[in-house]
Parts: sequence; C-alpha cells; structure tokens
Amino acid sequence: MFNFGWESLGLALALGLVMGTWTSGEYPTSPLRRHTETITTNRHEYHLTLGGTMDGFNTRDPIGYQAWIQRFEPNVAVRLENVGEVPVVNPWLVVNGKRHWRTVEDILAEVLGPEMSEGEKARALWEFQRRHRFHATTNDAEVRDPVKMLNVYGYTLCGDDAQVLCDLWRAAGLKVRRGWPTGHSTTEVWYEGRWHLLDGDENIICLLRDNETIASEEDIVRDHDLMKRTHTYGILTPDDRFRDEFSASLHTHEGERQGEWRSHIGHRMYFTLRPGEALVWRWDNVGRYHGRNLPTGRGPRETQPFSNGRWLYHPDLRRESYRFGVAERKTCSRRPTRPNRPYIPAGQGNPPR
Repeated sequence: MFNFGWESLGLALALGLVMGTWTSGEYPTSPLRRHTETITTNRHEYHLTLGGTMDGFNTRDPIGYQAWIQRFEPNVAVRLENVGEVPVVNPWLVVNGKRHWRTVEDILAEVLGPEMSEGEKARALWEFQRRHRFHATTNDAEVRDPVKMLNVYGYTLCGDDAQVLCDLWRAAGLKVRRGWPTGHSTTEVWYEGRWHLLDGDENIICLLRDNETIASEEDIVRDHDLMKRTHTYGILTPDDRFRDEFSASLHTHEGERQGEWRSHIGHRMYFTLRPGEALVWRWDNVGRYHGRNLPTGRGPRETQPFSNGRWLYHPDLRRESYRFGVAERKTCSRRPTRPNRPYIPAGQGNPPR
C-alpha cells in the first residue's frame, strides 16, 4: 500500500512505479510493468498487487555489522514528478506504513509505542538502529545525523553509530552517557535504576550472571567473561573465540565515567519540487557511492547494497512557471521556438534561411 501526501497543494503531481525482475548487480530481465498515478489532492493512497512469493525481504541476508547481500528485487524505480504549474512543498511517499523518517520525531513515532517502559524504548531503538545500517563510514560527520544516516547513507562506523544511537535515546527522553572503551565507541543508556551497554555497531548486549539483566560497561570491565561468552559482531559473523576475547579486551577503563556525545540532530527531509522537477528512487546500484573504497570495510564498496537515485529538472521555458526555479534573471527574454533546421553533411553548403 502506497500513501502519498504533501503540505502545499500543486495543480498536479505524477508518481510512477516501474517493476521488473532483477538480481543484485544486474538490470531487469523480465518485461517491465509501469504504473502511474496523477495526483491532484494533498493526500492520496493507492495499492499495487505483486504476484509470486519472492521479494527483496525474503531473499536478503539479515542486517547487522556487515553489509548484506540481496538476491532479488521486483522494483526498479519510482519517479515523483511535479507536472503542474506551481511548486509542491514537502511531498513524501510512504510504503506499507514504514520508513516515514523525515524527522527524528517521525522516526520515534514509527519505533516507539505509547505504553512502552523506558527499558522497552531503549531496546526498541537499539534493535531499530542496528537493523538499518552496516559497518562503513563517510569519514566525516554526515552519518552522525540520524535523519541523514537513515534516509541517505544507511551505514555507520562505531564512532558514528554510538552518536546516532545517543541522539535517538535522548530524543526519546532517556538518560545517556558515553562509553569509555579503547579503540572503540559506545553509548550507555539508563533505565530500571542502572546503566546498560547496548552496542549498535558490533550488535552486542552482554547479560549478567542472572542471564536476564543487560550489563553496563563497568560490569564488563570487572568481569570480561560477560563479553567472552557473548556472540559479537552480529548474526552474519561466525562464532570466533578470538574475536569475542578481543571485544572484551576493549573494555578496561576503571576511572570516572561521565559526559555525553554532542548532538548531531538538525537535518530534516523537507524539500520543494518545482514545476518540471522530479526525484527518481532506484533499487539498483550503478556504481555510485559516497566514501573511500577501503578493503578494511571502513568505506563503501561497489559490491555493497547501494541504491542510486536521480534528481531531474526540466523546466518548460515557454511557460511562466519556470520562474519558480530562477534565482536571478538578467537581459533575457522568451522567443517563439524555431523549427529544427535540417542536417546538412559537411561540405554540402548551408541550409536556406
């Protein structure tokens, strides 16, 4: 089910979905099907029925620390275009009621329920965060903003992830403090009268000896076996005793623990489509990605599951609506279009005027 809306009404807006059959890294192999809706109200809903029993979700690896592999996807592209005469403010497409992530408030509304306890909120946001990213970075602060990370990039390194999770917990009204591991970054969250370490990057929670209570970083420093007996680095990583002991060795700080990561909340997915402007979301990877290509896994690689998109702007200069996209205009006027002049091969003279 597709829900579509925008805040300021334009005359018309066209939304099209192209569907086909393709596998990762390949172009569609079956005949494409196209569906187009022309929308003239500020709220619109439509349904698409896909045949078969296979889709992207049930052919994809679990999501966690490492980049996953997806072997099938029925969707090729969605194009959202303003075909009217006035700008359309803040259009947004929501599929099956999910991924309405324009703001941090929208993210919390999707993840949290009104009856949740503080502990349930903390664990729900940790689960949400770790299932919507993998281990890579832009090598700057871009992926530390929760809205940018979820809507644009889809990956974090530990130093990014700890701060995204910290912002989400704080926005939910939870008390947080930064962790103090060596060569790693974490955030702890307070609920039920104690601190708890929930590591979104390495997909780790450690239980105390009661096998119910999530340990704090101080608990792990006092008893490294709490980490050693925990599967680290996510479900895609095989069991490895050395890796688990390595994770335990990062937690050695016995001094004072205080301070928080600074907030990176600020971006909102608000935009305006001018007449003749379109956004195209694609499900395939055409070799475009942000970041360095590092064999260590700290930067994106072409083999990782990036989906590319396009921003298109084709204003009709014969109409007055083109002015919505003009920042400044000097010494120019519109003239009637001239018919195309015939092509004359070189050396055969010029066409008549």
